[in-house]
Amino acid sequence: EPTDGDGKKTPSAKETSGDDGGSKPTSRASASATANSSGGGTSGGDGSSGGSGSGGSGTGEGGTTGDGGAGTPTPACTAIGGGKYNCTLWKTATSYTASGAQAGVLNAGTNYFYCQSNLGRRETSGQWTNVWWAKTDDDSGNTGVYVSDVYVKGGNNDEPVPGLPVC
Repeated sequence: EPTDGDGKKTPSAKETSGDDGGSKPTSRASASATANSSGGGTSGGDGSSGGSGSGGSGTGEGGTTGDGGAGTPTPACTAIGGGKYNCTLWKTATSYTASGAQAGVLNAGTNYFYCQSNLGRRETSGQWTNVWWAKTDDDSGNTGVYVSDVYVKGGNNDEPVPGLPVC
């Protein structure tokens, strides 16, 4: 075996880079990620910060029911208080009264909504179609008007938008 200048044995390359050495960082990373998931501290340092940030804890963003996961859909709208929910319109949309008369417009971007209802009227835009309508106040000054769920990011065809209550 190789020796250093004092005649002591030095570890061979096989001993320092074998399977045990390769698996320990993985185990440490897993342990750190587990500790971060439960909210506890970790001593993993820089090596664990990247891995734990993208995985999520199941209670925060990107958890076990996050985007792409099975189960409850990720809410498309978030409560902002006062019975209002912020949702994002991917396209400027026409607003309508509950009876179906054209009222005004609601511009694309983040807008607040109160709730949503199946009004029995279908709106289609490209591959998207829906009979659910979200109640809001539009950018033309009309209050209590409806915009099709087709234009709200995060929903599916003919389903209510996740995160916005039913009226």
